Amino acid sequence: MNLDDYAMYAAQAPVMNAAWAFADAYWIRSDMRSTWGATHPCMRRRWAHAWLVALEEGPLLEGVDIATVVEAFAEDRVDHDLWEPFARDQVNAISLAIDQKTWGVEANPEVVACDVMLVRLVRLPLEGAKFQDEVRTSVSLLMQYDVRPGWRLLYALSEHIPTLASYSSLQRPAQ
Repeated sequence: MNLDDYAMYAAQAPVMNAAWAFADAYWIRSDMRSTWGATHPCMRRRWAHAWLVALEEGPLLEGVDIATVVEAFAEDRVDHDLWEPFARDQVNAISLAIDQKTWGVEANPEVVACDVMLVRLVRLPLEGAKFQDEVRTSVSLLMQYDVRPGWRLLYALSEHIPTLASYSSLQRPAQ
């Protein structure tokens, strides 16, 4: 490896570390407060909105304005009565078994936009084994850079930037 290679890996380290911080908080430690700090407000809105719409018929949301809750959940520190039920449901819904011994962050994240990079978590080969021509399991994480907090998860399990239209309607669907 030459000096340019070292410089390239050093420049990519912050986005790769941020992606792993999300994976560690959510999939490994099941810590929604830490997970929330590693996510972009757009992801928080999508996540909260999906949960609220799924619960719409239940008594938990009686008299609740979805848009107000979504905006409260977009904050770094959520202070809302529905946070604990939301966090519990998200932790209970974790179905991807990622751990530090068998998963890692793939080197060379892809540039998607000037402030967005695609980072892949990949299943590591068993000790001594090599993945040569076989398909590897991976998890796509779109990370977005913001000056103040740095890199945060914009979208998970997709390689495409979510559209603004997906955030524009945060009201209850028409009956």
